[in-house]
Amino acid sequence: MDLPGRVGDGDRPFSELGGWSARIWPYSLALLAVAGVVAYRLRRLPLRSWLAEQLRILTLAPHPSPLPAGERGAVLGLLVHLLGVGLVLSARYGWPVWAAPLALLALLAPQWPLLAHRRPPRLMALTPLLAAYAVTLLWLAYQWLGITVIGWQGQAFPNPMVSLFYVDGIVLAAVAYSILCQARVTLAGLGRPDHLWRWAVAGLLAVTLIWAGVVYFGKRTHGATATDPYAYAQMGVDLAERGTFLHRFSLFEQVIPLKIAWAPLQPLGYHIPRNDLGDCPSVWATGASVLLAAGYKLLGEVGLYVTTPIVALLSLAAAWALAQEALRGQPRPIRHLTAALTVVLLATSPEQVDRLLVRWPTPQLSSLLP
Repeated sequence: MDLPGRVGDGDRPFSELGGWSARIWPYSLALLAVAGVVAYRLRRLPLRSWLAEQLRILTLAPHPSPLPAGERGAVLGLLVHLLGVGLVLSARYGWPVWAAPLALLALLAPQWPLLAHRRPPRLMALTPLLAAYAVTLLWLAYQWLGITVIGWQGQAFPNPMVSLFYVDGIVLAAVAYSILCQARVTLAGLGRPDHLWRWAVAGLLAVTLIWAGVVYFGKRTHGATATDPYAYAQMGVDLAERGTFLHRFSLFEQVIPLKIAWAPLQPLGYHIPRNDLGDCPSVWATGASVLLAAGYKLLGEVGLYVTTPIVALLSLAAAWALAQEALRGQPRPIRHLTAALTVVLLATSPEQVDRLLVRWPTPQLSSLLP
């Protein structure tokens, strides 16, 4: 049986396709740089009216009144999105194909107010979904060619920056971008274009906080291991139960009178005993353990484990306040949007989640609060 993340006997590793090994990363970056230069050079190139309108929608600056679309173009756009949504739902998530019209109708929810005013939806606002269709086709092509697509090697929380083939992440980003474009189109059509930033901030914060709550508490640790996580937790328990950061290793009291070497008894993360009773101070700082002691005192062992997720959520509030203070002189839309993006980046940061779920408990999260 093949191990997770390994290449099976019938698969071809990525590196066996001539020229397509790790060199794809510098090639991709070089291609992006060249594309940026080309786009800058062509910035004054006259565009067709429909393409100019499409770019305005993607940059969240649509005209209040849409350009008249031909019947053939509307039918073609609707057909492309129906096929694309059906492809993603059936190939990636195993849903029945007949669910595609319902899913497309749900994706058009931000434009329902336009329908209420007897205005047709603008399918150009769904253009970001093309990225989801394309990455699904690429994923299927890899499956058909027998190329192994490593799926995070069993990790519960993937780092989206590791792979260009993070299909679910690209689908989520495409849907979010499409919703943002549609919201801008709808607000522009209703004569309220300035309300977009409020909806964007509210949506970003709501989704981020819900995700953080589910991940931080749902995947929280149920124990401590290694040296620093164990020592922080042990100091918290000792402070709550005995009023001291010192931990008493009673075995020292029995071994010291024997006049034998007791160095092997010295636990990881702790100094040598300070007395014959075996009271040992930790080599780690005590600050984070004060918070753990409070959680342990209030909720017992469960409180010991949920303290760090609570501190992580408080750190998001601290990041919001810091961004607000740093941009005090900027207009409210810029200040609030920047603060919301700061919260999103911190909440979903692999380092934040690693410190929270894997290396729990560590004082780095607590240090964000002062």
